[in-house]
Amino acid sequence: MLVLGLTVGSLGLLMLQHLVSGHWGIIIRRSLESATRTLPLMVLAFLPIVLFGMHHLYAGHGDEKGWLNAPPTGEGALSTFRKAISPLMAFLAFTAGQSFISAFGYC
Repeated sequence: MLVLGLTVGSLGLLMLQHLVSGHWGIIIRRSLESATRTLPLMVLAFLPIVLFGMHHLYAGHGDEKGWLNAPPTGEGALSTFRKAISPLMAFLAFTAGQSFISAFGYC
């Protein structure tokens, strides 16, 4: 998460600098551009979590619960949102976000 935060933060700062065409960002522009080049690497690093780790994070076996499971009933229950936590939906949300950044980040 730290590396992803630095990457996306650099992208946001770079986009802001290009948006306002300020001279304040000329010195750090190359560093920000090189930091944003790690986004494809972050996508590759996220794929094993989606493909192999989601089962261990969200699914339980019998009485055993997953690491991030909410209680099935009562306060904090997410029974109506079970489909939104599926690995496919997480992958699609991440892919859509990265596509948006790729499409509008380098304009």
